[in-house]
Amino acid sequence: MSILKGEGTHTILYGRADIHDGLRSDRGYLARPDHAGSFPTLLVSHGRAGITSSLKALARRFARHGYAVVIPDFYRGRGSSAPWSEDRLISGLEGAHRFLASSDTPWVGDLALLGFGSGASAAVEFVLGPSNVRALVLASPQTTLGLGEVAIPTMGIYGKADEVAENREQAQEDAPQVEWVLYGSAGHDFLDESSESFDAAIAEDAVSRILDFLEGHLVGEAPGLPRTR
Repeated sequence: MSILKGEGTHTILYGRADIHDGLRSDRGYLARPDHAGSFPTLLVSHGRAGITSSLKALARRFARHGYAVVIPDFYRGRGSSAPWSEDRLISGLEGAHRFLASSDTPWVGDLALLGFGSGASAAVEFVLGPSNVRALVLASPQTTLGLGEVAIPTMGIYGKADEVAENREQAQEDAPQVEWVLYGSAGHDFLDESSESFDAAIAEDAVSRILDFLEGHLVGEAPGLPRTR
């Protein structure tokens, strides 16, 4: 792990991490404040591109604002050329969720789930099952399937090039409880710094909106979090 100073109020630890689930250990990425305590925690469901440098940078930014961020590698070290499997996404989220509820992670507070692109549908499916996830954020989701059944606070962010934007009235009808944010001039990958669709101003606004949303629903300490010993 490395230590980084920068934007925000927290010096952070960040880098590759092993996500332990019983006798199994999968790869992932972790960024969190470098001091004692529990922190509101973000479990990230990445898209088809995998854990990109842009997603790592976003994790570090959230960490500098006081969040712990865990991104399980759904490709399990095989790279984004490996077949994309929805079942593997769900399995990866379940394993990471057990890791966050274990005695190995005393720094975990309230939990939110962030789904990006193709990983958003797995995030929705996951929160429909039993979990202690308190809030859900979807960035450029490709479908609203099942979203109307989600009972926890949810934010959906997308650009004009996203499939949801083409049917935004239907999306709002299917999931009226979601706090939808549409950037009418943004492409699909407006949050990805390596993409031609990246828009710094829109990305900045989107991150600020996500931080405001999370601050309203998460706290550091979570006495009700079940832990395994």
